[in-house]
Amino acid sequence: RNCNLKVLEVTGQLPTSIPDECVDELNLQLRLNSEPYGLKQLIPLILKNDPSGTVVDIASTNPRKGGGVGTYEILRIGLQGNTYVQEIYLNNNLSFGQDDNCGFRTLLDVLINPSMPLQKLSLSGTCLTDSSIDFVSRLLSTSKTLRSLDLSNNSFTDVKPWTEILLQKNHVLTELNLSNSCASVPPEHLEEISVVLRMNKQPIKLKKIIIEAYSNNESQTEICLTDYEPAGAASFKYSRNYDDESIALLADALKFNVTVVKLDISSNRIGDKGAASIAALLQHNRTITTLLMANNQVTDEGFKAIADSLIINPTLCCIVVDGNPIKDPSTRKHLNLATCHNAALPLDIYGKAVTEVSGFQQKIENAITTDAMLNYNSTISVRQIMNKHNEPLCT
Repeated sequence: RNCNLKVLEVTGQLPTSIPDECVDELNLQLRLNSEPYGLKQLIPLILKNDPSGTVVDIASTNPRKGGGVGTYEILRIGLQGNTYVQEIYLNNNLSFGQDDNCGFRTLLDVLINPSMPLQKLSLSGTCLTDSSIDFVSRLLSTSKTLRSLDLSNNSFTDVKPWTEILLQKNHVLTELNLSNSCASVPPEHLEEISVVLRMNKQPIKLKKIIIEAYSNNESQTEICLTDYEPAGAASFKYSRNYDDESIALLADALKFNVTVVKLDISSNRIGDKGAASIAALLQHNRTITTLLMANNQVTDEGFKAIADSLIINPTLCCIVVDGNPIKDPSTRKHLNLATCHNAALPLDIYGKAVTEVSGFQQKIENAITTDAMLNYNSTISVRQIMNKHNEPLCT
C-alpha cells in the first residue's frame, strides 16, 4: 500500500527478533519504492511464481528515467526460479548496456535459465554495442526457448558470431530485429542472418540438409523430403511438412551443389511458387538427374516453368509429376521430351551435348507416345517433330 517510504531503520533489536527472510522481504519492498510503480506491482507475482505473471514490461517511455543497476538486481531476484515468464520488455533502459553492460551481467543467468520459458526479449534502445556481442552470443547459444529477440536502435559493427551460432547451435530463434543497429555491418552479413532465421522456421531436418548442401558434403547424394507419420495401428499418412518456402531455401542451397543427384520432394504442400524455385535451381545445377515431385499442388503453370528451364539444363533425365493438378496434356509431354533428350545425349565436363547415340530417336518417340498424343516414325528428328506441329518448347 505504501509507495513512498524508502528508508526504515530498526534499532535495539535482538539478533533473533526478526527472521532473516522477513528482513530480506522488507528490504526488497523498500527498494521497490524507488523503482517504477509497475515493477512494484509485478515483482510479487513473479516471486510467487503466479501463472498470470507471464509478461515483464518495464520499458521506459523516457530513456532518461529508465531503470538502473538496482532495477536489474531486483528483477534478477524476482526471476530466479520462475517458471511462467515468457516475455520481457526492457526497451529504452539506457543503463542496460552502460557501465560494462550492467544489465546483461546482472540478468544473463536468469535469462538463460532453462526453467523459465522465455520466448521474447526486447532490448531496443538499451545502449548495446560491440562490447555486448559476447553476452548476446551466450544468450543465443544457451537458450532453448527464445524465439524473438529485439536488438533494434543499438550499435553493432559485427554480427558474424551470431550467424555461426544460429547455424550450428540455435534452432529456435525465428525473429531478430536489428533495425537501426547495424549501419556499419555489410549487407551480405545481415542477409546471411535473415536466411538462417528463415531456416529456423522449418523442421530441423531440412535445416541440416540445407547446411550440408551448402558445404557440398560428399556423402549427401540423395535428398528425400517425403516424411510419414502413424495413422493407426497398421497404416501411415504423409506428414506434408514442407511448402513453397521450404523449397525456396533448399533450391538456393542446391544451385551450385555438386554432390546431390536425386531430389525427392513428393507428397508435400508445394505449389507453383515452389515449382518456380525448382525451375531457377535447374538453370544452374548440373548434377541432379532425378527429380520426384509427385502428390503436390503444382499446376500446369508451375511445370511449364520447369520445362522452360530444362531447355538449358543438360542433366535432369527423370521427373515424376503424378498426383499434381495437371490439366493440359502437353505439359507432361514437354517434360518428357526434355528429360528424355538429356538421357539420350552424353555430356562432356562442361555439361554440353557432344554426340547423338543409338536409340535416341526411339526414346523421343517413347516420350511422345507416353501421353498417347503423337505417334512418329523413329527416324524423324526432334527438330522436324517440333516444326511440324508448331511446338515452340524443345528444339
